[in-house]
This record gives sequence, C-alpha cells and structure tokens, in this order.
Amino acid sequence: FDATLDIFLKDDEEFPVGNLTCRVIHLPGHTPDHIGYVVGKAVFTGDSIFLPEVGSARVDFPGGNAKQLYASMNRFLSLPEDYKLFVGHDYPSGRDFDCVTTVGEQRKLNKHGKVGTTEEAFIDFRKKRDDTLGAPRLIHPSLQVNIRAGRLPPADAEGRVWMKIPVRSSISV
Repeated sequence: FDATLDIFLKDDEEFPVGNLTCRVIHLPGHTPDHIGYVVGKAVFTGDSIFLPEVGSARVDFPGGNAKQLYASMNRFLSLPEDYKLFVGHDYPSGRDFDCVTTVGEQRKLNKHGKVGTTEEAFIDFRKKRDDTLGAPRLIHPSLQVNIRAGRLPPADAEGRVWMKIPVRSSISV
C-alpha cells in the first residue's frame, strides 16, 4: 500500500472521479487543513458539520478555530437547500445511525449553527462545550496513522507494529 500524496488540490479545484467531477472545498475549523468534497448535489463534509441534532465538530484539536468553523458551516448553509450533506460522524441519542441530511434541514435545525446563529454565539458555545470534553478515545492511534498518510507505524525488529499511548503518572521511573 503506497499512500504517497501525488497531487495537492486547492479550494474550489476540481478533479475527475470516473465520469464524475469532484470539487474540493477547504473547511477549516475542526483542523486548519480540513477539506470536503462536492460531487453534483452531494457534499461530503468530513468532520465539520454533523446531523442537525448533533451540530458541529469540536475545535480543540491542534490548530482548531471556532471562527473558521463558523465560516465553514455557513459555506454549507449557502448551498442550495436540496443539496445532501454526508457527514463524517454520527452520535445518535436514542435513534438509528444516519449519515445524511440536507442543507435545508441544517438551515432550520442545526443546534449549533442554524440560520440566525451569530458568530459570537457560535464561538462562545464551542468554547464552553469544548472545555468540557476529554480527548477522543482513539486520538493517539489516529494521530500516529494520520501523520503517516494512512500508513501504520514502522514494524520493530520482530515485525510487530506498535501504537504508542502516552501515560500520565506521578510515579518516577
């Protein structure tokens, strides 16, 4: 598996996927380099906007920025209301998992950023909410794979691959 990046795309740049045209959209906020893709009337949002009752992504990751996420969410809300948004995560509370919503639903129902939500209110909400969140359960393994463009860490002399997990302790070694 060779995950070497061979092309770098800019915001609004298009590229073919078979017979389809895919457009890159830069969506900073959750992370500074976050992107999504528009294919026809389908938008793949990654970790930026979620289903309306879930809201938006946290911004307490390295380089995360609530003001930028607010702008990214409004970029979605400016699309035609029948566009479908395919979200990167779902956190259902008493309902089945889902992965798709529409721009129209988001405009009316997104609990963090529906139409009428001010930038100041959004930033204040994200700060207060993110301050209560612990680190995501899989953050350390994810970072070790993401930083290698999807590849696992190198194997040791015996051919084993290890994920390293930091441990906080007051015990001296």
